[in-house]
Amino acid sequence: TSASIRLDDPQLIDTSRLQTAAIRLTIPGRDMPKHMGPAMQELMATIREQGLEPAGPVYSFHFRMPSDTFDMEVGIPVSGEVQPAG
Repeated sequence: TSASIRLDDPQLIDTSRLQTAAIRLTIPGRDMPKHMGPAMQELMATIREQGLEPAGPVYSFHFRMPSDTFDMEVGIPVSGEVQPAG
């Protein structure tokens, strides 16, 4: 048997709290491909300017179900406290 987790096998887990850097976007869904890359690049540049390092993978979080307009955040866990910028 395989020990891998499939996407259709949801699990609840407890994790520790992580500090993240994030950019919130409210954009037309069709424009997401042209905004995601620049948002991730801005996040990486900002955390490096602040002397921080990524502490996990980049993520996106949708505040509501996707429709024609996406209300979402692009973020990344970081190694310390982030100061607002940009």
